[in-house]
This record gives sequence, C-alpha cells and structure tokens, in this order.
Amino acid sequence: MHELSPRSPLLRLSGRWTAPSSVDAITAFWSGSSVSFLFQGSKLQLRTGPSTVRKDRFNGGTPMIACAVESTSNSSISTYDAQGTDTITLIDEEFLSNHGTGPYAVHVTLIDWASVLEIEAFLVSSDHDILATPPARPSLNVLVIGDSISCGWTDVLQSIPLGCLNALPFVLKRNILQNKGIDIHVDLIAYPGMTLVDPTEDERDEGAMLGMVSKFFHTSPWSTEIAEAPDNRDGPKILLIALGTNDEAQDVSPTRFTEAMRTLLVKLLHLYDQKVQHICLIPPFPDIDDSDSGEDSESIIQSFSSIVSALRQEPDLMAAGVVIHEMRLDAELQHDHLLDGLHPNVAGYELLGAALSKRMAPLLQSCVTETK
Repeated sequence: MHELSPRSPLLRLSGRWTAPSSVDAITAFWSGSSVSFLFQGSKLQLRTGPSTVRKDRFNGGTPMIACAVESTSNSSISTYDAQGTDTITLIDEEFLSNHGTGPYAVHVTLIDWASVLEIEAFLVSSDHDILATPPARPSLNVLVIGDSISCGWTDVLQSIPLGCLNALPFVLKRNILQNKGIDIHVDLIAYPGMTLVDPTEDERDEGAMLGMVSKFFHTSPWSTEIAEAPDNRDGPKILLIALGTNDEAQDVSPTRFTEAMRTLLVKLLHLYDQKVQHICLIPPFPDIDDSDSGEDSESIIQSFSSIVSALRQEPDLMAAGVVIHEMRLDAELQHDHLLDGLHPNVAGYELLGAALSKRMAPLLQSCVTETK
C-alpha cells in the first residue's frame, strides 16, 4: 500500500487541525474537523496516530469518526472508533461491489466532542488513487462557535448517531445545499458546557473552565496552549455564534455577557484579517422544564435584542463594517424533540436546522451573489 501524507495539498482540511513540525501527522481536538478528497482506487485505509484517544468516556456513546462516501449515483456514511495507532478500512472491494466504482468524494470527520483524532496517513493502492476535490461553486466559509447544542452532546438514553454531523451547524449545511445549491464549508469550534464569559477568580477557584472568549484561541478544549494563526486565504465570511445558554444558567449578567461578546468579536475580526462580513448571533436556548428559564427581565435571554443593539453601536465593530444579525429561531421544541428540557435529539436538531436555514438562506444567497 502507498502512503499519502495528511498534509498533502490534494486534501482539503476543514475545522482546526494542528500539525507539529516534528511529525507528518495532523491532529484534531475539536469535533467537526474534517478531511475531504476524491478517491478512484480499489482500497482506502486510514491510519490513526498514538494521540488518538477518547478523552471523556461519558460521551453518550457517540462514535469517534464518520466517513461519508458520495458519488453521482449514491452515498453512504459509516462510523468508526479508534484508540492509538490503528488502521481503519474505509473502502474495499466489498464496498465497491455494493456501490459501484468511483470516483467518490470522501469526507472523514471527527464527530465526537470527547475525542482526539490524529491522522498519520491515508493508505491507497496507487499514488493516483486520490485526487484533489474540485472547488464547489457557489460556496461559502462559515465559522460556527458554540456549546453542546452545536456539537451534538447527548446522554446515554438517546443516541446522536453521527455526533456533530446531526447537530445544528451541519443540518444547516445539508439544508442549504439541498434547497439553495450553496455549499457551506463549516468550521466548528464548540464544546459542551461552554460559556462565553471567562470565570471570575472565585469561580475559577471553584473549578469553572475558561469561557469561549479565551478558549476559542486555544489548541484544544483541554489545553491552554495557544492555537496557530489560521490561513486567512479562506477566512470565514460569516460568523455564526450560538453561546449564552450556559452563561444564562450561571446567572451571568447581560452587561458582562455583552462585554465578553464584544471582546471575542474584535479578536476574531483581527484574527481573520477583516475577512468577516456578517456576524449572526443565536439567542440562548431556554430549558422548557424550568418555568423560570429566561423569564427574568435581567436575563440574557430577555435582554438579547438589547445586547445585539449595543454591539451594533460598538466603535470597533462599526469601523470594521460588519453587519450583526440577531438569529431568533422560529422553532417550538417539545419534549419529543429533546433529550431533557434543553438539549435537542435528532428530531429536535432537524427542527432547529430548518428554522435556522429559513433565517439564513437570504443572507447566504446574497453573499454568494456578491462573490460572483
């Protein structure tokens, strides 16, 4: 078998991957990170590296890896788990006999928020088996920042079989591609329990983790190592941020939340070298089992429109020329759509995704028109 480096220019990387100079491997710590390419051979294998591990066994049983294989006539998706150095067969003769010969578009994704995936190599029969994915047109890069509702958290009672691929950002991606013909490249940075704000000193002493205002810029959810600066040639045109649910649960004040959001947005605009044109903010999600959830007039949920208005008046954001959108989702989730009173199941994600797609479709269409 021939080895193809995961750093090959034939592969398209989405999400956040680290690539230490000392080895040829790449590692993903944030779910949603993916590798895409065209395959036209007879056998395809993935070799994982020693850093591949499930960091949290209480992940609700979500598999670690998904491999979607698509052709003009059919598609399939399979899931896998790995531990350390392992070899996973993605395509073989049996697969080809059932699905026909390629070429196939292959997408390998880390779907489990609780896992780390290190890719050492793709193994193929011939050096000509893997081709670069042709650029899709029209397409848009969207950076999604969120918490458990963005990365597909689940408990052990109901399965989220495809992890983050069942969650809100990727339901949006599928709906927009199917209904509008727009291919969204989603970069996802999300982790369960994540607040926007950093903890106070007292909260940190009690074990509270950093909020996304700091954690976004770290290599992983489990590290404070600063991530490498992104390649801005394909920087996001749209930021989609779904944070605040955990801030609301911890009684963070609207003023503190607003200041943290302003700080995060200014940092992101600087990081992506003014590529961002639109910022879409989704309000916190209420807990339908908590009769007081979001009812306090001083809550983030009740103050969200005022928070968005205040951000629109921030001089640094005004100077950047970005447009800030409030994305309230017209979806009434019932208990049948939820794992508990808050977290969606697969059916709930479909409802939320449909509502978000309806809200974002005109914006996405206008962005595509501007780039033609």
